Amino acid sequence: DLLNETNEDGKLETDQNHFTITHSRPKRDPKFSNKVNEAYGYRCAMCGIQLGLIDAAHIIPFADEKGSDDVSNGISLCALHHRAYDRALVYFNDDYKIIINEEKMSYLEKIGRDSGARKFERLSYDYIQIPKNDAFKPHLNNIVIANQIRGINKK
Repeated sequence: DLLNETNEDGKLETDQNHFTITHSRPKRDPKFSNKVNEAYGYRCAMCGIQLGLIDAAHIIPFADEKGSDDVSNGISLCALHHRAYDRALVYFNDDYKIIINEEKMSYLEKIGRDSGARKFERLSYDYIQIPKNDAFKPHLNNIVIANQIRGINKK
């Protein structure tokens, strides 16, 4: 059963429960993950863990028009820090200082979902660990843009 069919005029018809979206996006770099993780020594930049739990995270999300698969727009994070970073629970500033988002923490406390908060805060370094090669360091402009996207004011 086809969801979309063309009518006799050649126009696309869509049933009332489905619709078709088309858009153009830049092609992803399939080597992004390996390049980023190699630059960080396959360690989380926020806590140093390896254990095969490392992701190459985008600083500016790839879905954003300013996002890219450049290594300077990537950071190696463990699964926990990646998820917390994407949700703006933790972030870093243009001095590479790791900051817990107190506004988010207050909200989680207010709704009773802050269990483990103090433990989480102790899991990270004070500053992200950056690659030795300057070309792979997080680009400062990417950090500023990413924090704006996540609704974080410079601290």
